[in-house]
Amino acid sequence: MPVHGDDTATVAQTRLAPPRVRPECIRRPRLAGRLVEPESTTVVITGPAGSGKSTVMAQACAVSADGAWLSIQPADNDPARLWAALTSTLASAVPGFDPTFLGQLNALQPPSVDNVVAAVVNGLATHNAPVRLFIDDVHLLTDPDCLRSLESFLQLRPPTVAVVLGGRAAPPFALRRHELDGRFVEIGHDELTMTVDEAREMLDAVGVGVSGDDLGRLHDRVEGWVAGLRWAAMAMQEGQDVTEFVGSATSLQSDIGRYLVEELLDRTPEDQRQFILETSILGDMCAGLCDAVRD
Repeated sequence: MPVHGDDTATVAQTRLAPPRVRPECIRRPRLAGRLVEPESTTVVITGPAGSGKSTVMAQACAVSADGAWLSIQPADNDPARLWAALTSTLASAVPGFDPTFLGQLNALQPPSVDNVVAAVVNGLATHNAPVRLFIDDVHLLTDPDCLRSLESFLQLRPPTVAVVLGGRAAPPFALRRHELDGRFVEIGHDELTMTVDEAREMLDAVGVGVSGDDLGRLHDRVEGWVAGLRWAAMAMQEGQDVTEFVGSATSLQSDIGRYLVEELLDRTPEDQRQFILETSILGDMCAGLCDAVRD
C-alpha cells in the first residue's frame, strides 16, 4: 500500500515519553525487570483496562538506558502517521538516526509502506545502536496495513533493537516464531494482578492503614485489580471507615461501573454492545448457548 498523508504533520512530543508515574504507584521490579532483560528482545504485556500495564512499562522505560516510547492513538491507523511517529521516537533514542528520509521519499513519489519499513530498518542497522522500543496501547491499531508493517518491522529489525508491545490484547502477529530463539517474554493479566503485599504497600504509600483481615477482603473483592485498589485508597483517604468500606464497597462499585462504561462500553461498537446486553445473564458462555439466548 502506498503511504499517503501529510509528511509535515507534527508528532506531539507527549506521545514520545512514558506517562508520569504517580507517587502512590509502587515499584514492581518483578515485572518491570522482565521488560528490560538484555535477552528479552520481544516482549508482549497485555491486560484489561486499569491493570497497570502502562505503569509497569513506564517504570521499565525509565530504567532503560536506551528506551524509546510511543503511545498509540486511533489516528495512527494510517501508515504515514504511524511511521512518522515511530521514526520520531526512534530518532530521539538513536544518535544520528535521521527521520527526514521519510519526507524525501514522499517528495519523490508515494512510497509503499514496505519501502518505509526497509528504510527504517536500514537506518537502524547503519547506526548499530541498541534501542528498546516501548509501544503502548497497541490494541488501538486495527488497520491491516499498519499491523502488517509493524509485524514486518519485528521480523526485519536489527538484533540491537528490542520491542515491548503493550495493550489490552496481543496484536494479531505471528509472535511464536520469536519464542523459538528464547528471547520472547509474555506477561498477562494474572501476572499484572497485585499481590496482597503489593496492595498493602500501595495503601501504605498514601497513608491508608488497613488491617490484615480487611486487606485480605478488599484484595479478594477487587481480585487484585490495580484500578480497584486505587479507588479504594482514594475513598478511604476521604475518611470512609475502612471496615465498613471493605464490607459494602458501594462507592467502589459505582466508580468501577463508571470507569468500565467510559473505557470499555463507550468504545465498543454498537453491535458488540448489543451482544453483551443480550448475553449478560449467562455465567458461562459458548457459541451455541449465546445464539440460543439471543434468539
